[in-house]
Amino acid sequence: MARRRRGVPAAGGAMALLVLPAAILIAGCGGSSKKEEQTVAEWLRENTVLLDDLASFENEKRHAAIARFLHLGKERGTEVVNYLLNDPKLDDYRIEVVLARILAEWKDSRAIPKLLLNMKVQDRGAMEMAKEGLIAFGDNPQILEAMREGIADPDAGARRAAAEVLSEMSGPEAKKILADRFKVEEDLEIRGICLLGILAMSPREPLREEFLVIALGDPDLGIRQQAWEGLLRLRPPPPVRFEPGGDPVERLQAIAALKRWTEARRRTATAPGRSKDSTKDKDSTKEQP
Repeated sequence: MARRRRGVPAAGGAMALLVLPAAILIAGCGGSSKKEEQTVAEWLRENTVLLDDLASFENEKRHAAIARFLHLGKERGTEVVNYLLNDPKLDDYRIEVVLARILAEWKDSRAIPKLLLNMKVQDRGAMEMAKEGLIAFGDNPQILEAMREGIADPDAGARRAAAEVLSEMSGPEAKKILADRFKVEEDLEIRGICLLGILAMSPREPLREEFLVIALGDPDLGIRQQAWEGLLRLRPPPPVRFEPGGDPVERLQAIAALKRWTEARRRTATAPGRSKDSTKDKDSTKEQP
């Protein structure tokens, strides 16, 4: 087949989404004893058409090829897939990203460099698949550092993809990167992704409420509304009234009051000798008549 070089989208537009269906991803199981006895080279000789099918724009062919690899099981499958990825003759990024995505499903960290490389292609479909693969690794330090660089990329598409990966991470460092980027990001969609990533944090996290107060000053009404709704989920809720679509001067005054409130909450929470149990007892005592 004609190979596609990295960064050169196929004729007719962006690469069709290569999303691995859940039914296929969970179908992987150990191969037969015959397959286990075969060498990697022997298995590939019997399945030479699979590589072409992985790059196919026909979903049925592509999904069937993916299922064949997954059917090998993790131990055998990672051996075969890594053999292919290390083959210098493999120069089709569409095949490479699907193979790396399969490895990610098995949590094989050897997929990470390939996935990071395909986050930079011009093909949106390949980038989406690479992003899905990276998300499958959770809070991986190597991916975290790469996304720290990616979210500062001059290209908005690269920043957007990095923000989406970071927003799926649960660690505090990923959330801090999103919060820092939000303050300087001009692209509305990317700011929205950063906001959603912070909103996913526990309401008890100080970074969450501090960030949401900052987001109340965003020029976009939708961002301000989401940030305010997030603050209203705090217990107790803010004692300050804020209107996302209200007068700009009144919004600034409310934000200043909310900053003082969050600072006071943080000081109280970190006061020496204060424990969750004592706080609970104090609050329950207040509720008694």
